[in-house]
Amino acid sequence: MSYHRIGIVRRVTQPVGGNGNATSVTSSASVSTPTTNQGHADVPVGSDREAKSVQYPEGQTHGVTVYVQLNDDNKLYEALTDAQRRLNNERDDNASSNNPHYRGDIDASWTDGFDEIGFFSSKQEYGKETKHGFTSYYAQYLNLYDDVEKGTDGIANNPAKRQIRVHKRSDELVYPDGNDYSWPAGWATDKQHEGTLIEIQASYVSNPGEAIADAFELIHAADLIPKHKLQDYKQPIPETVRFRGMERHHRIHSNHEHDAVETILDSARLAKREGDGRIEGDWQKGHQQIHGFETDSIGTLGYDPVIDWDYRGDEYSDVIDGHYLKCYRHQSAEHFSQTDPRAHPKVEVRARGAYPGPAWQTVERHLDSILNSHTSDLAGVPETGLVEDEYHDGPDQETVTTQSPEGYRNMLREYFKSTGFKKQIISLLVNNRTDSAKDILYTVIRLGRPVSYDELKDETGLTKRTIRKWVRELENLSVVERKQDVCMFVSMTDFVRDHLRGFIEKMKPNGDIKRAIRKRKHEREAKRQTDSQSGADTSATVMTDGGKGNIVCWDCGKGRRAIDDKQCTNCGNTLSEDRQSNPPPG
Repeated sequence: MSYHRIGIVRRVTQPVGGNGNATSVTSSASVSTPTTNQGHADVPVGSDREAKSVQYPEGQTHGVTVYVQLNDDNKLYEALTDAQRRLNNERDDNASSNNPHYRGDIDASWTDGFDEIGFFSSKQEYGKETKHGFTSYYAQYLNLYDDVEKGTDGIANNPAKRQIRVHKRSDELVYPDGNDYSWPAGWATDKQHEGTLIEIQASYVSNPGEAIADAFELIHAADLIPKHKLQDYKQPIPETVRFRGMERHHRIHSNHEHDAVETILDSARLAKREGDGRIEGDWQKGHQQIHGFETDSIGTLGYDPVIDWDYRGDEYSDVIDGHYLKCYRHQSAEHFSQTDPRAHPKVEVRARGAYPGPAWQTVERHLDSILNSHTSDLAGVPETGLVEDEYHDGPDQETVTTQSPEGYRNMLREYFKSTGFKKQIISLLVNNRTDSAKDILYTVIRLGRPVSYDELKDETGLTKRTIRKWVRELENLSVVERKQDVCMFVSMTDFVRDHLRGFIEKMKPNGDIKRAIRKRKHEREAKRQTDSQSGADTSATVMTDGGKGNIVCWDCGKGRRAIDDKQCTNCGNTLSEDRQSNPPPG
């Protein structure tokens, strides 16, 4: 492949905004948005790898940040800064994020109904040297509010969002320590431009030009600058247009939530095994993140991280080396009717880093290859399982052809067959300092049906608090699964039923297991009764398991009686030197 003379485009790591984060920028409201000849709906991604074609509705672009510099000698920035200073003086109080200036109402083209406009400034890490020392510059912010007087609590809760930050970019800028402040050069010429930088945090935009046009609509509606002057400032520099953090998503029916989450967990396990991978689960603004997975090595899963595009006849290439996948739903999803889209979760993938504007469609198709692979191919969500909402047409969304890596299944099969997975199970069931997990699992296996928390408590003598803790641990290992009915039920996963049940049952004779569980049950109940009579705090998790190293051969499952001088007399396996643990060899 031949490349443009500047070679492979790489993301610039100098700060673009005032926060010092590595970012980049793209297109204009008055200049046509650069487009590519790649990333069209019928162009497969990663076709040079072993893969299968997937025809499925395309994802919807969700959140993204767009950047553009203007050829205006920083006049827009200076005009907004002068307006901020004038308004602060008029009310004798500086505006802030929690105390913005009210600048009227707007019926914005990207939202329904009217919102209030808020205007404030925030100190940045860059400034200039004066005879009195370092002086900071302030970025100028415009945002939409339900009620400006409530500050950050009054920000409009619109699905489609636009917040703009206006920065200065000139060669006089320095950091507080006196070092020159730098920002990304143009991606086509490698020239660093001076002029106002507009940073647009947006959601549900179809291209960079749309976000930039909306930014000027908001600036105009704020009535801070005469219309004819604003028109003069509207001179975007095309090669400074960039975007970062693009997200693509599907909304799926809640019936498929479990499959989607399990698929993301599978990918996290494989990426961690081959390279890196991190699972997250927490509350975020307005929604509950069920499971999130971040990796810098998506290629280990079989996805091609390389993207290619062209611009005005020149070819460019880059690598998307950071991805974030998650499945999440509204924090009040269970309270909505099934006919309300908010009752159903989203599956989303985000590209870390920033990319030139002309790469927009190519990045969309790259993200769709991962999104549709996880949603359609791996999680098995049919097109009819997609849910329509205000911005996503569900099964009627335009169909796209992408690629799903065939090698993924082999990797997954090998992972679950590996001693690495057995090591995790054994570490939890055999070498853990508490018998709680093994008692729960053995009970579920022995009964062979979904078991309620109350039954587990009756069978094991464990508190519900302890049961909940270890069920979560076992669920994260895909050993058990939970299902809410009249109450919460726990059962074996299909994988354990098909592949691991025999292995786990061989660890000890069934009679020994049942007698040991009954013994520990009586000990736990007696311990709680004694603590209750003595006035001890019984709110903490009670575990009366002794903490002894219960050595079991990881290979054949024989117990302590078969172990002679760290050697299994049944199969010949050599145990670890550490008598408190017995992991399989790495």
